[in-house]
Amino acid sequence: PVELTLGANNFRLHRYAFSLRKPRRSNSCVARNRFSSSYLVMTNCVRYKTADTSIVARYLMALLEPFFSQPGPGASAAIIKPRHDILFENIGYSDCQTGDEITPRTIFELASVSKVFTATAVMKLVESATTDLGTPINELLPASCGYTSRSDVRPIKLRDLLQHTSGVIDYLQDGMYTDPAKLTPDYVNQMLGDWLNTATPGRSFSYSNTNYYLLSLIIENLCNENYVDHVHRTLFDRHGLSNTSIPNPSESRAAKGYYNLGTGVNEIDSSASIHVSVFGDGGVESNVEDLGRWWGLFCDGQILKRDTVDLMATPGMLDDGTTFNYGLGLQVERLGFDRWFGHNGSWTSSTCVMGQYSGRSDCSIIVLSNELAAPVERISKYLWRTHW
Repeated sequence: PVELTLGANNFRLHRYAFSLRKPRRSNSCVARNRFSSSYLVMTNCVRYKTADTSIVARYLMALLEPFFSQPGPGASAAIIKPRHDILFENIGYSDCQTGDEITPRTIFELASVSKVFTATAVMKLVESATTDLGTPINELLPASCGYTSRSDVRPIKLRDLLQHTSGVIDYLQDGMYTDPAKLTPDYVNQMLGDWLNTATPGRSFSYSNTNYYLLSLIIENLCNENYVDHVHRTLFDRHGLSNTSIPNPSESRAAKGYYNLGTGVNEIDSSASIHVSVFGDGGVESNVEDLGRWWGLFCDGQILKRDTVDLMATPGMLDDGTTFNYGLGLQVERLGFDRWFGHNGSWTSSTCVMGQYSGRSDCSIIVLSNELAAPVERISKYLWRTHW
């Protein structure tokens, strides 16, 4: 890999604060900066001239640096162009106490980006005709869930879980303030019967993490295999994702999380780690090296059929015909003449986004940060709009 760096930090943008900062001086625009690094990896593509790669790498690093005060936490980013040319960018520390720098192999907790893997596992079952999007979930869930159809509303269907139109209560409705005792499968399983039997599907879009826990139960019931084992076997191991896993909290290798109070000054504190032992809606850990490879294959139709990917990236529709910006496990957004599809996620130790921009210029951008509430969506759009 070609390693190039740039020391420039004129201002800092943050979801909660904006502050002007004095630029850092560097003896050379390509001098080694201890806080940032950029790696260019080219595979199956026409090779660029060295001068061209230098310009691209330095330019993109200049765009990434202003979003993070240094020294402190930062981000790892991957920009994937057609034919799987991948540019990796990195800034900051994975552990501010030890001084471990973020690299393309630094592992992050993906939070709700994990839903893309659960949705992909379900759509593989749809492609194989094991099930159908219109199947009522009382035919797919284990009987222990206690879901029975009602005469006054239609049944919840598989599609409703994927696109968040089931009406089922979100077990994480209080977010990071949720009682830790309610972040376990035992609690959620105890409540599922009531939540399912009082839901009114198809009437509104309501994002609910419970939907994706239910999908994990459906995968287990249909495949007669533990959800974690199934995803590892069919999605991680099969595609060579050696640094991607769904670990128990005690086995986590993710970068240490930090938060900024939004004061505009460089005061970063460690985030309190809140462990969730419910899977399907989160729990995957990975790095941009693995995700860049996997997402490129996904968008090219090499994991699911291309028609299936297009279906997943189509805006959902309520029973009354109203559309909304969420497909089958993918968020969808119109950007003028272009569009974006993918997913974001945030929890106590990370803020992430993974998605593809398509239209006038096609590229995918993945941004993984260990700063809570880092503006990863803004960074992603900024990289895309500024350069592509």
